[in-house]
Amino acid sequence: MPATETKELILEKGVAPHAKIDDVYRRFSEAYKKLDAEAVTNLYTDDALAISPGNDIERGREKILENFSNLFNPVKTGGGSLTISFRILERRVSGNLAYDVGIFTFTRKSAKGEARSGRGKFVVVVRRMKNGEWRFQVDAYNDLPAAQSNQAAASNPKDLETLLEQIFAERMEKLYIPGAVVAVVKDGKIIFTKGYGVADVDRNIILWKVGKEQK
Repeated sequence: MPATETKELILEKGVAPHAKIDDVYRRFSEAYKKLDAEAVTNLYTDDALAISPGNDIERGREKILENFSNLFNPVKTGGGSLTISFRILERRVSGNLAYDVGIFTFTRKSAKGEARSGRGKFVVVVRRMKNGEWRFQVDAYNDLPAAQSNQAAASNPKDLETLLEQIFAERMEKLYIPGAVVAVVKDGKIIFTKGYGVADVDRNIILWKVGKEQK
């Protein structure tokens, strides 16, 4: 059982609470709810490093602000919302530095209330500033493997769609597969079915555009 738990932050058993570091996560989650890119960016040091999948290592608040603005602005424009929560699996604190290893859960809701969730793993280094505040010095994250990040997806068609969209986008491109159809059966009933790519390459009959959200 978790040792400490709130809506935004869970500390697994054996992870010691740290009031000021834990507050950074809560403020991070609150800024996500408000879609406030500047508030999130202010939780990083001036020369913080951001390490994300498929990108170069990026340094500094200016780049971090740009990244969060690019994430939040389309959600604002579309009338949607974002939430993020954290589960800390390991923490070590030594002097002015600390590191956390954990899992984050990210949920995006459309203006119609349709929700899509994902999970990922992260490692952060947190540094104590001269004024006593703690800020992220290094933030590295990546998606969790499908089996770990989507155990609940087996019974939720929307989560299944999110999961399979990512898998098929990657695998079809790597293996040069033009089209595929998937059906998921649970307890003898089909709970999800969808086509990806093209059904006829010559005539370009599209099943579904993989990697792009359709309206």
